[in-house]
Amino acid sequence: MKAMYTAVYEKGIKTNIEVLVKTAAEHDVTRQNISDALNEGPASSLHENTIKTALTEGVFGVPTFICDDETFWGNDRLPLLTEHLQAVGNAR
Repeated sequence: MKAMYTAVYEKGIKTNIEVLVKTAAEHDVTRQNISDALNEGPASSLHENTIKTALTEGVFGVPTFICDDETFWGNDRLPLLTEHLQAVGNAR
């Protein structure tokens, strides 16, 4: 997962199934593993539920993080998310 995030959001690689398979293969994940995960079992329902939740929360782009009803959108907002998480952690 982190490898795909890095490829897409940090390196700007346009993704498609071949990029997904190539990146996954670098981490010993096969095309069949990917197909199984995407089409059946918990990963499939998790993906479906995540999409529904994102739409309900008004997510319009990626990456988006929602923490304590505050939305952080884009890689350039990750430092703000980090600060927020640290502040929330200190407050609890």
